Amino acid sequence: MMKPFLALLLFLSILSCKKAQGNISNQIISNKITIDKNWNGDPLISDINFVNSIDASCKLNTPFFNRSEKQVKEDDAKCALSKIKFSYDKLDSINKKITVGRLSSEIELFIKKSSLKITNEADLNYQATLYIEKNKSISDSIIIYQSFNNAEALTVKTKYYYLEKNDIYLLDIVDNESGTSTEKWEHYKINAAGKISLVQQKLFTKGNKYEVLYFDNDNINDKIDIQSKQNTEFSKFILSIYLSSLNKTIEIPILNNSILLNNIETDYYLRDPIINNKVITLQVDYANQVTKPNISGEKKDVAEKMRFRFDAKNKKIQIIGYDISYSKAKKNYSKSFNFITGKFYSSSKVDGKKEETSGWTAELQNIYVENWNQDFFHKLILYGNEIE
Repeated sequence: MMKPFLALLLFLSILSCKKAQGNISNQIISNKITIDKNWNGDPLISDINFVNSIDASCKLNTPFFNRSEKQVKEDDAKCALSKIKFSYDKLDSINKKITVGRLSSEIELFIKKSSLKITNEADLNYQATLYIEKNKSISDSIIIYQSFNNAEALTVKTKYYYLEKNDIYLLDIVDNESGTSTEKWEHYKINAAGKISLVQQKLFTKGNKYEVLYFDNDNINDKIDIQSKQNTEFSKFILSIYLSSLNKTIEIPILNNSILLNNIETDYYLRDPIINNKVITLQVDYANQVTKPNISGEKKDVAEKMRFRFDAKNKKIQIIGYDISYSKAKKNYSKSFNFITGKFYSSSKVDGKKEETSGWTAELQNIYVENWNQDFFHKLILYGNEIE
């Protein structure tokens, strides 16, 4: 009498195991990372040794316009970029959302054509952005391809990319009469929250450092460097300035002000510094938070600019200006602070209508890098808020 009962138990046990195996199998498939090789770029972009070989192999030894057809072919063949097999030109003509893969059952990656901000100087320009979508909402985005052609300046700037699993590699190059040179190489990662964070950055200007002509007024060129460090899931940048007059390096943290601006931390990205007349200008762009109806008062498309100079009298680095721009509830806002005069200006614009306000306070004069912290920024950002 017990045999049928035992047989039934055995059958149920086998059936249960099969279901469990099926569930495990489904879980593995749903979590599998898939990247479409038709749109993932060229793997050479991830190879730092390849990137390091570009400048030497792509420099022209013969003036650009004096080359014969044979010389042009020889120059192209010896240039390391000739090894790239992926056709980036096809991104110039995309007119719809291109799904490029999944990182999990929740996270999808897609590419869309986007607008290049600087268009007035370009004869031809193209741009594509990679979007990270988690649970059907955009969690982050990053520009992965650009082609910027300025015929008057005989310059073409291009950004290439490579996608591998949750890694993003970006390479910025510039073509001119001297050949092709590298400007910047970056490695990013996409985390489980669908956020993009910088892992490594290498700048290729004057030996991976920028020279500032007599920044501290002692007739010796000074050098600055941008250092990127990983801070949990978000990027962290430091502006490093070597002062020859003091024989020391000053490290200035570039603050991530996203929490003070929007009550939520998002990643930020640092553009190459602009150096002019002993003044260093840095621009910081912030990633927008998850796309949603803008009823929460979120400041979108946030961009900051900071200007630094050396105060020879006090032997300290001074912040002489700060600008911020953003959009909010279909309005565009901008604020500008002059830390020499103590004046500030604030404006808003919507549908062509502009509102402005301005003021002065001694609190905004003589600001040095040691004063530049989030307590100070919290007070600073309140000025000019009446236009909102």
